[in-house]
Amino acid sequence: MIDPITMNARKPKDDDYGYAMLNRMNDRHRELYKWGLEHVSLDTPKKILDIGYGGGQNIKNMRKIACDAKFWGIDYSDASYKRASEVNREAIAQGAVELQIGSAEKLPYEHNFFHLVTAFETVYYWPNIDQCLKNVYDVLEEKGVFLICNEDSAREGNEAIADALDMRFFSTEELETMLHKAGFRTVHTYRHGNGKWVCAVGKK
Repeated sequence: MIDPITMNARKPKDDDYGYAMLNRMNDRHRELYKWGLEHVSLDTPKKILDIGYGGGQNIKNMRKIACDAKFWGIDYSDASYKRASEVNREAIAQGAVELQIGSAEKLPYEHNFFHLVTAFETVYYWPNIDQCLKNVYDVLEEKGVFLICNEDSAREGNEAIADALDMRFFSTEELETMLHKAGFRTVHTYRHGNGKWVCAVGKK
C-alpha cells in the first residue's frame, strides 16, 4: 500500500499531504538535481524553463549558479504553484522568476525562445510523451538544450507505485530514441554510479 504522502507525487494536492510531498521533493531531490545539472552548462543560458517545478527548490538552486538568467516554470499542480511561489518569493518580486500553472502538453511560450529546458522527476507522468517532447523542442532556440533527469529508470521493483500513480519508467535507450524522434540532433545519456539515476541531454 502506498502511503498518502507518496500518493501526491504525481500531482500534489492542496492539502497537508500534498504540501508534505512538496517539502519532501525539495529536500530529497537536492543531490539528484546537483548530479543532473553537472551535465549541462548554466554559465551561458539566459532564458531557462523548468517543467514540473514541484516545490520550486530546483529553480532557486539554479539561480545561485545562473545569476544573470531569467527563469520560467510550469507545473499543473495548484499546490506546487503556491509552494514554489513561496520558495522563490524574492526572485519573483524582482522579475527574475515567472511561474505559472500548465503542462508540457501545451507550453504557452514563443517558438525558439529558451536556451535551456529542464525536466526533473516529471516525464514519468507525461501523457502522449512524444508530443510533449516535440513541444519542448519547439520552444527551444536553435542549439538549445533539454535536460531530463529521473531518479529511476526501471518498472521492476517499482510496480506498486507505478500502478498507483500511472507512471511510466524510461531506460536511457528509450529516452535517447524518443528525443531523436522529437527532432533533437544530438542526445547524450548518463547513468549515476548508484545504478538508478539517469539523465538525457538533447541538443536542438
